[in-house]
Amino acid sequence: MKTEQEYAMIFARNLSAEIRRAGMNQDQLADAIGVSKASVSAWCLGKNLPRATRLFQICDILGCNPDILGGFQTPARPALVDAYLDAPRAIQQAVDGLLDPYKKGGYSASLA
Repeated sequence: MKTEQEYAMIFARNLSAEIRRAGMNQDQLADAIGVSKASVSAWCLGKNLPRATRLFQICDILGCNPDILGGFQTPARPALVDAYLDAPRAIQQAVDGLLDPYKKGGYSASLA
Protein backbone atom coordinates (compact mmCIF):
# COMPACT_ATOMS: atom_id res chain seq x y z
CA MET A 1 0.00 0.00 0.00
CA LYS A 2 1.26 3.44 -0.91
CA THR A 3 1.91 6.14 1.66
CA GLU A 4 0.12 9.48 1.61
CA GLN A 5 3.31 11.10 0.32
CA GLU A 6 3.49 8.62 -2.57
CA TYR A 7 -0.13 9.40 -3.49
CA ALA A 8 0.61 13.12 -3.24
CA MET A 9 3.51 12.75 -5.69
CA ILE A 10 1.37 10.72 -8.13
CA PHE A 11 -1.36 13.35 -7.86
CA ALA A 12 1.20 16.14 -8.38
CA ARG A 13 2.58 14.58 -11.57
CA ASN A 14 -0.89 13.89 -12.98
CA LEU A 15 -2.27 17.31 -12.02
CA SER A 16 0.64 19.08 -13.69
CA ALA A 17 0.10 17.03 -16.86
CA GLU A 18 -3.65 17.72 -16.88
CA ILE A 19 -3.10 21.46 -16.37
CA ARG A 20 -0.80 21.48 -19.42
CA ARG A 21 -3.22 19.33 -21.41
CA ALA A 22 -5.98 21.82 -20.68
CA GLY A 23 -3.78 24.67 -21.93
CA MET A 24 -3.72 26.35 -18.54
CA ASN A 25 -1.12 27.24 -15.96
CA GLN A 26 -1.22 26.96 -12.18
CA ASP A 27 -2.24 30.60 -11.70
CA GLN A 28 -5.19 30.23 -14.06
CA LEU A 29 -6.36 27.07 -12.27
CA ALA A 30 -6.07 28.81 -8.89
CA ASP A 31 -8.17 31.74 -10.13
CA ALA A 32 -10.76 29.40 -11.68
CA ILE A 33 -11.37 27.46 -8.47
CA GLY A 34 -10.92 30.38 -6.08
CA VAL A 35 -7.86 29.20 -4.15
CA SER A 36 -4.47 30.75 -3.63
CA LYS A 37 -1.72 30.23 -6.16
CA ALA A 38 0.33 28.77 -3.30
CA SER A 39 -2.29 26.03 -2.81
CA VAL A 40 -2.13 24.92 -6.44
CA SER A 41 1.67 25.10 -6.34
CA ALA A 42 1.73 22.89 -3.24
CA TRP A 43 -0.52 20.34 -4.97
CA CYS A 44 1.73 20.34 -8.05
CA LEU A 45 4.81 19.85 -5.89
CA GLY A 46 3.27 16.96 -3.94
CA LYS A 47 3.38 18.85 -0.64
CA ASN A 48 -0.29 18.21 0.07
CA LEU A 49 -3.56 17.08 -1.50
CA PRO A 50 -6.73 19.08 -2.12
CA ARG A 51 -9.93 18.37 -0.22
CA ALA A 52 -12.52 16.24 -2.01
CA THR A 53 -14.71 19.24 -2.91
CA ARG A 54 -11.72 20.97 -4.51
CA LEU A 55 -10.78 17.77 -6.33
CA PHE A 56 -14.13 17.71 -8.10
CA GLN A 57 -13.83 21.41 -8.98
CA ILE A 58 -10.38 20.76 -10.43
CA CYS A 59 -11.74 17.89 -12.52
CA ASP A 60 -14.65 20.00 -13.80
CA ILE A 61 -12.34 22.81 -14.85
CA LEU A 62 -9.68 20.58 -16.39
CA GLY A 63 -12.18 18.17 -17.93
CA CYS A 64 -10.57 15.11 -16.41
CA ASN A 65 -11.49 12.17 -14.21
CA PRO A 66 -10.53 12.09 -10.50
CA ASP A 67 -9.24 8.54 -10.97
CA ILE A 68 -6.69 9.81 -13.49
CA LEU A 69 -5.46 12.51 -11.10
CA GLY A 70 -5.17 9.96 -8.32
CA GLY A 71 -3.32 7.48 -10.49
CA PHE A 72 -6.05 4.87 -10.31
CA GLN A 73 -6.76 4.95 -14.04
CA THR A 74 -4.37 5.62 -16.85
CA PRO A 75 -5.20 8.43 -19.21
CA ALA A 76 -6.44 7.43 -22.63
CA ARG A 77 -3.65 9.08 -24.58
CA PRO A 78 -0.49 7.75 -26.17
CA ALA A 79 2.77 7.73 -24.25
CA LEU A 80 4.17 9.99 -26.96
CA VAL A 81 1.79 12.75 -25.87
CA ASP A 82 2.93 12.39 -22.28
CA ALA A 83 6.56 12.58 -23.42
CA TYR A 84 5.75 15.77 -25.34
CA LEU A 85 3.97 17.30 -22.33
CA ASP A 86 6.86 16.42 -20.01
CA ALA A 87 9.50 17.78 -22.41
CA PRO A 88 11.13 21.17 -21.87
CA ARG A 89 9.34 24.05 -23.60
CA ALA A 90 12.11 24.42 -26.21
CA ILE A 91 11.56 20.83 -27.35
CA GLN A 92 7.78 21.33 -27.43
CA GLN A 93 8.27 24.40 -29.63
CA ALA A 94 10.56 22.47 -31.97
CA VAL A 95 7.98 19.69 -32.32
CA ASP A 96 5.24 22.26 -32.85
CA GLY A 97 7.30 23.80 -35.66
CA LEU A 98 7.65 20.41 -37.33
CA LEU A 99 3.91 19.80 -37.09
CA ASP A 100 2.78 23.24 -38.29
CA PRO A 101 2.60 22.30 -41.99
CA TYR A 102 0.37 19.34 -41.11
CA LYS A 103 -1.92 21.47 -38.97
CA LYS A 104 -2.30 24.05 -41.71
CA GLY A 105 -3.07 21.47 -44.39
CA GLY A 106 0.20 21.94 -46.26
CA TYR A 107 0.76 18.20 -46.49
CA SER A 108 -1.62 15.37 -47.08
CA ALA A 109 -1.14 11.75 -46.32
CA SER A 110 -2.70 9.06 -48.41
CA LEU A 111 -3.00 5.38 -47.88
CA ALA A 112 -2.76 4.59 -51.61
